[in-house]
Amino acid sequence: GPGGDYGLCAVGVVEVAFTSLLCFIVLSVAVSPSTKSTSKYGFCIGACVTVAGNAGGPISGGAFNPAVALGLATGPFGQIIVMLLTYWGFQFMGGALAVLMFRITHAADVDHVGHEETLADVEVNEPLKPVV
Repeated sequence: GPGGDYGLCAVGVVEVAFTSLLCFIVLSVAVSPSTKSTSKYGFCIGACVTVAGNAGGPISGGAFNPAVALGLATGPFGQIIVMLLTYWGFQFMGGALAVLMFRITHAADVDHVGHEETLADVEVNEPLKPVV
């Protein structure tokens, strides 16, 4: 949970910012064909987690991942549920922000990731075709 005298707003800023950074780094160094690094992705992700944990950990507890938030959940059951849903909401927003940043900065990769067409090319009324 929140550390020290930090409130929910500070926790939200930290969780959204560092979750989005972590997701963006993973997408960039481990997924994107144009920026993928087969030899340095572990270092990049590890450095991001280290910086996020040291900078944001004292404020939010440093979950930055729904599975970690679940693992760190302790306390009365009702309080755990509220905190988990709050943290998961912040982490979902961070993940969505990372996807948006990735789509903007890696547009060529997003448009050609193993599909002949992207969701942007599909008509709204046209049923989606299964991806094989």
